[in-house]
Amino acid sequence: MRQILFVTFIFFTFTLLHAQQLQEMQYEELPGGSILHDKQGYSLLIIESTVPKLMFESTRGIKPGFVKEEKPGVWHVFLEVGVQLITINSEGYLPLELGRYNYKPQPARRIKVTPKVLLGAYGGFDENRPEIRLKYKPESVDEKVFGGLDGNAMKLDFSSGMRSFRPSSGKHIIKLNSQGRIWEKSYDLKSGEVVEDAVIFVSGKTERWDIKEPGGMDISSDPTGATVFINQVNQGTTPLTLDDIQPGIYQIELVKDLYLAESRSIEVKSLDYAPLSVKLTPNFGRLKLETDPPEAMVWINDQQKGLTPYEVPRFNAGKYSLRLVQNLYYEKTDTFEIKPGSEYVNLYKLKPQFGKVSLTSEPANATITVDGQLWGNTPLTRDKVLSGEHNIKLTYDNYFDLDETIRIIDGQHFERNYDLRPSVGWLTVVSDPSGAEVTIVETNRSLGKTPLTKVPIDRGTYKLLIEKDLYEPYQTAIGLTYGGEQNVDAKLQRSVGHVRVSVEPSGTKIYLNNEYKGESPMVVKDVPTGKYELKLDKSGYDIKIAQVEVTRNEVTKYSLTLGTEGTVEWKKRRTKARLLSIIVPSSGQFVSGQYVRGALYGGAFIGTLAMAYLSQQDHTDAKSTYDSEMDAYHDIGDQQTLTQHLNNAHSAWDDMKSAEDQIKLMLMAAGGVYALQLLDSWIWGGGKRPISGKFSSADQIEPYASVSDHNFKVGLKITLRDK
Repeated sequence: MRQILFVTFIFFTFTLLHAQQLQEMQYEELPGGSILHDKQGYSLLIIESTVPKLMFESTRGIKPGFVKEEKPGVWHVFLEVGVQLITINSEGYLPLELGRYNYKPQPARRIKVTPKVLLGAYGGFDENRPEIRLKYKPESVDEKVFGGLDGNAMKLDFSSGMRSFRPSSGKHIIKLNSQGRIWEKSYDLKSGEVVEDAVIFVSGKTERWDIKEPGGMDISSDPTGATVFINQVNQGTTPLTLDDIQPGIYQIELVKDLYLAESRSIEVKSLDYAPLSVKLTPNFGRLKLETDPPEAMVWINDQQKGLTPYEVPRFNAGKYSLRLVQNLYYEKTDTFEIKPGSEYVNLYKLKPQFGKVSLTSEPANATITVDGQLWGNTPLTRDKVLSGEHNIKLTYDNYFDLDETIRIIDGQHFERNYDLRPSVGWLTVVSDPSGAEVTIVETNRSLGKTPLTKVPIDRGTYKLLIEKDLYEPYQTAIGLTYGGEQNVDAKLQRSVGHVRVSVEPSGTKIYLNNEYKGESPMVVKDVPTGKYELKLDKSGYDIKIAQVEVTRNEVTKYSLTLGTEGTVEWKKRRTKARLLSIIVPSSGQFVSGQYVRGALYGGAFIGTLAMAYLSQQDHTDAKSTYDSEMDAYHDIGDQQTLTQHLNNAHSAWDDMKSAEDQIKLMLMAAGGVYALQLLDSWIWGGGKRPISGKFSSADQIEPYASVSDHNFKVGLKITLRDK
């Protein structure tokens, strides 16, 4: 019972699946080659298809976005590397399985998918004849099934699980017999209809057929591979040998793609093989289609075939309708005929359905949108724009948008320059000095710091405030129109204040940033705002330096009584420096705190005295040599020896004179250094005048020097004051 229900389920399933008369697809492998792509770690499957709107499934899954129709009829599918089973689907077609395949990163796998023409366009054979597919699984290898179409009876081989009948359109009866069990069904078939049925033999319904001693058939064709139909039942392809054929007369049809179908009648006798050998007549010609420009999609009899140039060395003879479709060109239609052994070669020049477009704008770099699609920025040229009306929109910051509908004519070069209308006015502001903050008073909007160049401002009248620290605020009114320009040149005035100075004693000289202003008491008027160094100077008093800040429109008061403590100390130090410089050279500079100058003078003086002392030693050595040579000269009578001692004496004499000259020079230099340090101490002795008692509590450093028994000593005497 469960077997009957299962077979019934199969029957209804096949009936539903093929009620729509689904067409089949087929594929062939193409050379892959090494194709580079940017998806690392994936394999690439390329499908060239004449079947439209393909969909793909994989046992390992295909991610969205990894399938793309690169151009019409050419698909790129990226897959995980490894073994996969790919299924291709399309509306109106049965699923096509590519079989298990080990996909690798390189090379790419390329296949071509086309509709499967089951019997082709064969001369003498109607390719639109209906088809009946009977599904049946024999219960054992020994089970024999007999039967046929419209009363014909022959052995039917169901070992493959299916047997196909290709009768003419109209009403037919198929009756099958297996071991006396009967299966029978009537059909009313339409052209091109495909029907599938599951055979279920009825156990209670039996019928005895007259089964005779069988014969056989031996069928061959040139070329081989022709499909053999016996009494409209598909039996296989040539060469074909059939056994267990019931005696009788059979209608044989041989069908092969690109050849004329052949029909024969042969008689099969018991215990004998009926031979049949047929030479098929070619039924094809050469087809070559080219287009200008190339890569147009070719449709033949409303079936997508591929892209131009399209060439088929063997194309079925017959009459065909042709459509050539290329983007941006008018569709071209035609009919052609292929005769056996002939060729059809034609070049079709496609008519352009586009024009050239060049767009510019003032100002340039405006954004262009055409029919809602972003094209780019002006200036812009596109060589191929579909003929017809298009909406163009130009946008640019601070300008009104521009919308226009243009019409492109076939082959026309459309050129246009757009003058965009400003939606703002332009403001330029400079100031002296620069760096002033600019604000629109009405909105309190800060525009930035000067200089400002062509700042976009909405149309209207405004009041500008220009401000900078230490300067008077600057205000002015402006008016802006669409596209108008307003220039503002602000000469900023420095804000001022006053300084009142009261100093005791009166008559003190007043300096601001070392610029003499007068004597106290006084009011220094109209002083630019800011911070200043105030210097107060009067002879006999300490110099006072202070910081004062001048505030806008205010009087800054400063009063002070000058001190004398530092000045008294400075005078004593100057007198001491002068006296010490007479006794010990460079000591006046050290007392005055001029340590570098003191070191220079002291080093120069000591250096010259040291050089004089060394020259004196050279003089003493030369004189000793001279005296000894002269004594030897007077004591020895040998003329040659006398001459030698005399020459030595002369040389020693020259050394004595040179040493004397060096001593004089060094002593003169020492005298000069002494005079210079004395003059320096006399003029600058004591150092700078004290500022606010700068030296009143400083530590004292005094140099000293002594000479005794040809020994010269120099040192520093340091006196630390009590804190």
